[in-house]
Formats: sequence, structure tokens, C-alpha cells
Amino acid sequence: MAEQSAYSDSIDLFDRAYKVQVDTLIVSQLQVQFEVKRSLSAKTANSAEVKLFNLSEDTRKRLQGMKDVFVTVEAGYADGTSVIFRGQLHEAFSTRDGNDWITSVSSADAAKARKKQRIQKSFPAGTKVAAIITECAKALAVGMGNAENAASKAQLWNVSPSTVQTGYVASGDALSQLDRVCRSCGLEWSIQDNQLQLLPRGQPIAEQGIILSQSSGLVGSPEHGKGGLVRCRTLMIPNLLPGRRVELQSKHVNGVYRVETTTHKGDYASADEWGIELELRVFAK
Repeated sequence: MAEQSAYSDSIDLFDRAYKVQVDTLIVSQLQVQFEVKRSLSAKTANSAEVKLFNLSEDTRKRLQGMKDVFVTVEAGYADGTSVIFRGQLHEAFSTRDGNDWITSVSSADAAKARKKQRIQKSFPAGTKVAAIITECAKALAVGMGNAENAASKAQLWNVSPSTVQTGYVASGDALSQLDRVCRSCGLEWSIQDNQLQLLPRGQPIAEQGIILSQSSGLVGSPEHGKGGLVRCRTLMIPNLLPGRRVELQSKHVNGVYRVETTTHKGDYASADEWGIELELRVFAK
């Protein structure tokens, strides 16, 4: 039985809507352009490049003075938006282009800072795998996301129940320790919106899937790419993010896939530029 789309029955893909927040500053009505890149790869930092048009002079100066604050981008339609990016402000500057002042906001998740985080902790025999992953998450200063539930079902080195049998020492950089434990449990990890996301290797998030067809937001024809990936483009469907399960229904490409990467591109003044470029990988049900 085919999955029901989480959105096609309840959300109209019309009347574009967005919100950009930098610290306490919120912009939602002015002309905006953005490109947000996200991936399931733990080695790839999620990033956002946003251009805000004709902010007031005081606001432009305020943005240029900001450091170490979070940036959030929401996008979708009047009937429903979702957060497509959360990260740390890297740089904000303004330039004049004719009659317009354009403020460029560059942001990324805290991948570089996480590479410096270390952990030194011993765990006695009988410690749950979830507890080790929790300590790694604390060392990385990220939220647990779905990790506690996913880790509770994992088996460390194929041993059940999901506990360490002879004790365990996590020593060194926290990213490597997290990677080691997750690989031993058959889990993939990534950090999405500053939250830890764990997935069984090759599997999608355990949420209702999204049908992608010409009637539910698919744009053009999907294409086969390198490495077994399928590439396609959709409208700005809310919550269509890395890790989600999708079912492609098109003339030439059909099947059930996991979203590997997303690139959200938006131009509030353009009738065409408001959508998502996806890379998908087939998975075994």
C-alpha cells in the first residue's frame, strides 16, 4: 500500500513565505534570496547564504557588529513552512547595488568548533550505548535529537542487549569517539539543526514518507547521477530534509529512496526560484 504524502492533502504549495532570524532580528517581508545546503554526511557542514534587501541603516550596522549568534531560516508557503537551517553566524556585510542595499549573511553549523571538542570518560560494564552517545553529544555541545531512541535499539559490536559488556573508555576527540561507537552499532550519524540524528545504516528516519509526483510538488524529471544517486527538483515542500523517506512517482524513475542531500534555493521576487534540489539513494525496505 502506498504511503500517503504528509503534505499534499493539507498544504497548498502557493503563496511563498519565509522567515530569517539572526539573534533577535527577524525579517519576513522584504525581498530575500537564499541558498541552504544540507547533507547526511557527518564530514560536510550544513551552510546558508542569505541576501536581505534594503534593511534600514541601523539594522545593517547592527548585523555587521554581531558575533557568535545563531541564524535560523524558515521557508515554505503560507499554509506551512519549516526550518531549513539553524547555524552560527559567520559573517554579515552590506553593499550598495544601484538603488538597493544588499546585506549578505553567511552562516554554517558549528562543524569547525566541534572538531576541537574532546572527551575523556570511562564507562563501566553494563553501561548503555545510549549513555556513551549522550556523553559524546554533551562534549560536542549538541542536542540529542532522535539519538536516545535510536541508540536504545542499537547493539554494540553485535552484542545484545545494547550495553557495553566489559567497560569502555572514550578518549580523544569527541567526533571520532562518536563515529567509532556509531559504526560499531551499525548507525550513521549527522548533526542537523544542532541536534544529533542517528539512522540505521542506509535507512531513513522513521517518520511518514513523502510522495513526490507531478501533482505533489515534483518539478521536471528525475535523473540518475553518479554513485547510484537520483537527482530531482521539487517545490519548497516543508520538512523535506536529509534522512527523509520519499517515494518517487514519475514517468521514468520510480521507487522508494532516502534523501541524502538538499539544496534549498529561494528568491522572493522570482516566480521560478523557490524550491529544493535533492540527491536520493535507494534503500532496502
